[in-house]
Amino acid sequence: MWLVRVDCLRSQVGQGLEAIEAQTPETGWFGGSTPNGADAAVIASMDFLATISGFPDRSIAPRVIAIAARSQAHAAFATTHPNA
Repeated sequence: MWLVRVDCLRSQVGQGLEAIEAQTPETGWFGGSTPNGADAAVIASMDFLATISGFPDRSIAPRVIAIAARSQAHAAFATTHPNA
């Protein structure tokens, strides 16, 4: 039963990431030249997912993963990262 629930949750997270991926800029930030609240929300979510489960699969949302990776070069994000 639990594995069925885990599969369901992974599916829901994957679908959510696909929806966010469609809105994610290829370069820069959701806020344009500087990060905004949308960037903070997406980056925090990605950091959380990576910390608790190693999810997501890079193929699901490459732009979302790229923006999370870019955030590590920005002091506001790098200093608050779980591994900082």
